[in-house]
Amino acid sequence: MNVGRKAVLGIGALVGLLTLGTTAHAYLSSLTVNKCLSGKVKTEGKGAAAYTGCYSKGASKNVAVDPACLSKSGGKIVSAFGKLDGKPPCETTGDGAGRDADTASFGSDINTLVGDGDAGAGKCDAAKQKLVGKYVAGITGCYAKAAGKGGTVDNASGGCTDKVSVKFQNGVNKAELKPPCTTSGLAALASLQAAANQYIQDQACLLDPTNPGCAAVPTPTPTSTPPPGGCGNGAVDPGEDCDPAGGPATSCQNASNTSAAFTCNPVTCQCACPTKVTFAGDPTSPFSILDTGWTGISHRAPIISNGQTTV
Repeated sequence: MNVGRKAVLGIGALVGLLTLGTTAHAYLSSLTVNKCLSGKVKTEGKGAAAYTGCYSKGASKNVAVDPACLSKSGGKIVSAFGKLDGKPPCETTGDGAGRDADTASFGSDINTLVGDGDAGAGKCDAAKQKLVGKYVAGITGCYAKAAGKGGTVDNASGGCTDKVSVKFQNGVNKAELKPPCTTSGLAALASLQAAANQYIQDQACLLDPTNPGCAAVPTPTPTSTPPPGGCGNGAVDPGEDCDPAGGPATSCQNASNTSAAFTCNPVTCQCACPTKVTFAGDPTSPFSILDTGWTGISHRAPIISNGQTTV
């Protein structure tokens, strides 16, 4: 029998579910239909991949990043934006240098977040940096398609952004199977994807400033009177996971998952990504019968009481 192997696969599947659920509300739902915007979004995504690629090369050889590589990456963004500005109408103009500066900073930030710093730590870190660049290029590619035609971003399960996200997460998990890695685990993966998502959101909104999905989330300020609506009003409103002002009734533990008290972000009212989940089988449930064999004492055995598993 392959009981042990099946158990391992089951735990792996659950970890995969946790991983793939970390970015459910990370993407814009639409973009303004505009060919110039489509070109700029796509260009900046490719630029991010080029910058992270420069840092990836340095990491793979355990040397500092090549300044010539960075300069070449930036030059392509500025040049492409200039050409697009010459083919109006554009949602924004004259922003090539600004978007290049932001992208250059993003590449440096990812280099630090991976744990590399100025000199590389090996192939694992290099692979992660390259994967982040491909992820940004992939998501901005989905945005570019929306801006080019129809306006709606394909965020459906199995759709454009979902496929890019799954590919990125699987890639990072695969890279960590070949240590050493400066950082590893679900929290490290979540932080990388969160940084990439923030960059994508910020840059898309700068390029498409009238986008309704780019409305700024207000930062809560100390007050004796709860706000009438939104994050901090003591209620879980549409689009929120939790609300820190509502106490236990609106905490992440009750609002999202009763098995772990995840942290509620006081600005976005979203629950933090879980690092572990504890669950227990119900010995009274007819669905908790163990079939670890086809006959005999291992067949149709009830699950034990108070048995817990933490993943």
